[in-house]
Amino acid sequence: MKKNLLLTVLGLTISLFAVSQTITTTNTLPRNAVLEEFTGIHCGYCPDGHAIAAGLYENNPGRVVVVADHTGGYATPNSGEPDYRTDFGDALAGQSDLTGYPSGTVNRHVFDGMQQGNGTAMSRGSWSAATDIILAQESPLNIGVITSYEESTRELTVNVELYYTGDAAESSNFINVAILQNHVFGPQSGGNAGNNYEHMHMLRHFITGQWGDEITTTTTGTLVEKTYTYTLPDAIRDVDLIAEDCDVAVYVTETTQEIITGEAVSLINGTNQVIGGMTTEESQYASTTNGEQTSFTFQADNNLTGDQDFIITLSSDESNDWTSSFVINGETYDETATVTISEDSPMDIVLQVTPGVTAEFNKYQFTMTSVSNPNAPAKYISFYVISGVKDLVVNGTGGSETTAHQDVYLNALENAGNTSYDVIAGNIFANAYNADALNSVKNIYFNVAWTFPSFTDTQANALMSFLDNGGNLLVAGQDIGWDIMSGDGNGNAITQNLYSNYLSTEYNNDGSSSNNSLTANENDPIYGTIADATIVDMYAGNMYPDQLSPLGSATTAFYYNDNTSKGAAIVNQTENYTTVYFGIGLEMIAEQNIVNDIIAATDALFNPSGTSVSTIENNMSLGQSYPNPANNYAIINVNVQNNSTLVINDISGRVIFEQNISSSDRMVKINTANWKSGMYYYQLKGENNIKAKKLFKL
Repeated sequence: MKKNLLLTVLGLTISLFAVSQTITTTNTLPRNAVLEEFTGIHCGYCPDGHAIAAGLYENNPGRVVVVADHTGGYATPNSGEPDYRTDFGDALAGQSDLTGYPSGTVNRHVFDGMQQGNGTAMSRGSWSAATDIILAQESPLNIGVITSYEESTRELTVNVELYYTGDAAESSNFINVAILQNHVFGPQSGGNAGNNYEHMHMLRHFITGQWGDEITTTTTGTLVEKTYTYTLPDAIRDVDLIAEDCDVAVYVTETTQEIITGEAVSLINGTNQVIGGMTTEESQYASTTNGEQTSFTFQADNNLTGDQDFIITLSSDESNDWTSSFVINGETYDETATVTISEDSPMDIVLQVTPGVTAEFNKYQFTMTSVSNPNAPAKYISFYVISGVKDLVVNGTGGSETTAHQDVYLNALENAGNTSYDVIAGNIFANAYNADALNSVKNIYFNVAWTFPSFTDTQANALMSFLDNGGNLLVAGQDIGWDIMSGDGNGNAITQNLYSNYLSTEYNNDGSSSNNSLTANENDPIYGTIADATIVDMYAGNMYPDQLSPLGSATTAFYYNDNTSKGAAIVNQTENYTTVYFGIGLEMIAEQNIVNDIIAATDALFNPSGTSVSTIENNMSLGQSYPNPANNYAIINVNVQNNSTLVINDISGRVIFEQNISSSDRMVKINTANWKSGMYYYQLKGENNIKAKKLFKL
């Protein structure tokens, strides 16, 4: 039976035995996340919440619904300002038990340890982790949506189809149909746009009322079809309602609390009709080397009736010396193929990737679209291949600020002459590490900027395992200590373990804008010669350079304002790994040349002699040079069982000193009186291993 899109009956419910589904699928699908974001135009921190919500929406296409609810005191307009509130916002905010703005609920679910109070509201730092949890779960319910709009009458018709692939937890469910508006330009505190801030996903109206339209049959195999009609007013609360800028969100709640899943489509001729999908049972991550082909096999499935044509498209950002293609039925395609897939007969597709000399971590995304249903949403699947990457910049996923400032790291690594780096998002890093695809990576530059949470639990666990296995880590970002250790942020036992026992740092306080300069500890062997730098406000009046102190054998590498009681960066060197932690984001350093010097020194620290080899054996030890900085001489303690060589290089890698070391030697004294001021590093080389330290001389 074909669905009639012109039905005007409100509340038509039919059993599965009377009609088959036509929009969604009977296959079990994962849950989608519905983020209800409580915001307001006078909330200075709300733009950061908007950025986090936008990141979740953009990074999970078709999987995240954002509902920006302007409510509460911060949403109350001043004279002459637009009123973005609705008749529904106060009740939604009250149900969430929020305690501040911006706040949000993810599927109105209670996540242990993330809630602000006794309800479902969470601070913006928890939205990402909560969303990840929801997206990994299966849904007992699929939602299909088709919209049609008559411009002359402004009448909207929304056809909703529910199919229960399992029993819902509650016998009473509610369909919520919301109108969301994008590209609403108006005032916003903290948005750096004055009265021209672009508001997205703004809640304008609930067609189904405050808590939705009730469904009382919620068991496996139930099909529910509903048609809702609504005439759009020209404006709501004197704010124009522009149909072309609107979406329709549909989500289903258990009673009026837990959101099972949700979907969002365009208000004009929108649909989320399930055309099929692409799936794989294999790992989607692989590590390989120059010239070595790697392949992935996945399946494309047709959910439509009969034989259907689909367009399969491959995209990537690979360099010219990498090659990729995909194979279907023995035929090879570079970018696009149009194929016929029979109903319920999955088609095998094989992706083939051959890396070139260029070190890269590449994403290969396949897009699947229906020829006969062009308005139906595309389906996606992604694979990741890494080759030659030794130094990885990882962007934290708590907000868009990390990607906005990633070039600070990339440009500095390029300036240092590093040719083995690339950049990825924190969630991709964690997934790739857990898939054993990062064996070539020796050093991580974790860019937190000013985002929350600083690390998700998955990211923190991956970082600690990476360090335990001999990796090195630089972390930089504002408010990391506050977020993890103050008790007011997102810290828990996992992230606190990373902070205290791996970064080996004690968080002292949140700092203030008075911490406006960065001074190197002149006794630090790695960074001691780096010039003073200016710390600037990058976040619209939100300047909180964390004040730190070292734990255990860790040392302070930088101070604020040349004040030794205000630690700004901590270095922790162990037999297995080295960590460097800055209480500010490197983007807050005004002088790019100072950032370049910091990254160059870190690159030399992490990559002695330009190599990642750092095999350390018990029969070989090398002490820290003293005095440090050296003046006319440097003394280095050594202990070897087999003959070895002490090698000293300048910062460019040029060998300036070599001396054979025998098993009877315990100390080497080096005359440095005629050396140029600068940074030097030294190594003890055995037959099959290297032990590395660093030496600075002024």
